[in-house]
Amino acid sequence: MLAITNATLILPDRVLSDGMVLTDNGRILYAGHPRAIPEGAQVIDAGGLNVGPGFIDVHCHASNIRCGVDPAVYATEHLRHGSTSVLATLSYGTERAERLVQAHRIREAMKEYPSILGIFSEGPFKNPNFGAKAQFFTDPTIENATDLLDACGDALRMIMVSPDAENAEPILALIRERGIILATGHGSSSREQYAMLKRYGLRTATHHYCASGDYTHRGGVRTIGLDEFVDLDDDVYAEIIPDNDGRHVKPEYIRLCLRCKGWQKVLIVTDATAMIEHPIARPDGRFSFLPHDPDEVDVKFTESGGLSGSKLTMDKACFNMKRHSGLPTEIVWRMASEVPAKMLGLCGKIGALMEGADADIVIADDNFNVSRVISKGRPV
Repeated sequence: MLAITNATLILPDRVLSDGMVLTDNGRILYAGHPRAIPEGAQVIDAGGLNVGPGFIDVHCHASNIRCGVDPAVYATEHLRHGSTSVLATLSYGTERAERLVQAHRIREAMKEYPSILGIFSEGPFKNPNFGAKAQFFTDPTIENATDLLDACGDALRMIMVSPDAENAEPILALIRERGIILATGHGSSSREQYAMLKRYGLRTATHHYCASGDYTHRGGVRTIGLDEFVDLDDDVYAEIIPDNDGRHVKPEYIRLCLRCKGWQKVLIVTDATAMIEHPIARPDGRFSFLPHDPDEVDVKFTESGGLSGSKLTMDKACFNMKRHSGLPTEIVWRMASEVPAKMLGLCGKIGALMEGADADIVIADDNFNVSRVISKGRPV
């Protein structure tokens, strides 16, 4: 049994000063006002820091190694930054045969590493004109889609299909039939194409405001594109990659999205294709990663200078989101935990400090400098 005391709790409905959390057998037993600590419990004094649910990164390709190359290293490195749940994200920028091999590796790793929640396949059925590495374009055929879905099996929780991908509708029907969450992005969209996605259960927009269109002006009138359809759709969630300089999403667009959709439909992701760390030795022999550097270059580029994911971890992404949005710590925290849990349909299991939920917990200050991480009741 584990008891976390002297904590500022980020609960689903409020922030509670001087709270405590009790966990046992990997689950949360209690989160609220202080009570007697059970005999024999391991005690962690949070020192007044924020104690909240672990972060859930639904779009994360790599740490310093790709998720499909070494899933164990990938999951472990992100776990130390508070990501107690990740969707190992297969990239469209991978050869088709290698993508299937990587899916198998991830499925095997999930048996031993519970922070790997499943697989997100970003594409490969997309418009090749949007995003990097177009040379790895995969024909959007039902055969290729079936091969991918079979390779991922029950581990595949989410897949992205562009609204203007060729031959999209049969693939969308297969995705719906198998009960997989549908995401969209990497393309432009007409009203008719967006309506088609909605018919097949569109749930979320992949890295909203990034690698999507159409932003052309025709006759002096701004056209409507995929991002605008998502902003106006109260039922659809939106991923935001909050890097330091707003290279993926300008801070003004972040605030516009929040104004349109409310924070309850906006989730923070890293889209990490690498990782930056600043380990600092502590007197107790552990390491922290303080402080966050607001001037750090936390994005990746292609050889031609285009964006190719980020070097973010979720603690740094939350720090950036707070800077860009002006939202308080507890709301940003929920955008990295509660909101993705709801999008995945896992509310009550992960993403909240509540009785019966998995004991995935992060202890951090108001700027998301992580002090401790607990995964399924075990300190990391």
